[in-house]
Amino acid sequence: MRRLLALTTSLMFLELVFFTVLSPLLPGLKGDLGLSTSQAGVLVAMYAVGCAVGAIPALMIVAHVGVRTTALASLATFATMSVAFGLAHGYEALLAARFVQGLAGAACWTAAMIWLLEVAPLERRGVLLGVAFGVSEAGAIAGPAAGGVAAAAGRDWTFVAIAALCLLLALVTSRFSAPPRPAQRRLGLGSALSSSSIRKVMWITLLPAILLAAISVLAPLQQHRLGAGPGEIAATFGVAAIIGILIRPVLRSLVRSPGPAAPGSAGAAGVRAGRARVAVDGNARRRRDPRGRGSAPDRRPLGAGHGDALRRVRRRRSRADHGRGDDGP
Repeated sequence: MRRLLALTTSLMFLELVFFTVLSPLLPGLKGDLGLSTSQAGVLVAMYAVGCAVGAIPALMIVAHVGVRTTALASLATFATMSVAFGLAHGYEALLAARFVQGLAGAACWTAAMIWLLEVAPLERRGVLLGVAFGVSEAGAIAGPAAGGVAAAAGRDWTFVAIAALCLLLALVTSRFSAPPRPAQRRLGLGSALSSSSIRKVMWITLLPAILLAAISVLAPLQQHRLGAGPGEIAATFGVAAIIGILIRPVLRSLVRSPGPAAPGSAGAAGVRAGRARVAVDGNARRRRDPRGRGSAPDRRPLGAGHGDALRRVRRRRSRADHGRGDDGP
């Protein structure tokens, strides 16, 4: 299981490298090709566009040919388009290479996730997914670093080396046995897109991607105007990725934690505690009654715990008053 976890994490890591590699290269490409800011933005966005276009078809491909075959095809595409991006000198060729890289990224990430979900034991899926996501986030650091190396040492040699790493990872992937494909393989593109839930998820995913693409374009260009080189730009994005990795567990805990502003959770806890205490007290009263005529325990939800205590005090005072009345003349 550890070997498969390392493999799927490597696939997700590689996808993030391709997603974030362009930022340090953007000022140089803009100057060499004479691009406008909007053209540079389109170049950055083409990867995300490819991912969005290929997301649902990637699910269909995985369902029909399996996760290992899909992963191998995506790695071969990554390698080919990495060489193409490194050797391309025209704007249209760079756009095409980034778009196909986005398609390969969607297939690679989908294959890795489904592979891990199919093989991982049910009780450990959450832990393994957390490890895979956490470790693969390092790709957001390695991507800008690779872009800085490409800007300094040459785009062609750097992306040819990245292509060689893709082929090496494909060789490692081929040595894993493919998991059995699920019996249900029918997945229609029209039915998927007609689902309102899927459309909402696509919009929720798309909006942050648009914001991230805008930052990935404007931030390096502004840094370049202020005199920063590719190394400084790569370091900036790398530090930002590290900060994101560090604060993500905190944000996750805040989302999962009820916090002081969530009274429903506290009320529910009080209801559960009140029910338990009332049941125990009622059974104890029944055992203490020497005449054996104890009433059934009161199981009403009392809300917060202090309300339960107040009601018990009132009941005891009422019994004491009745007892004094029985002993009187």
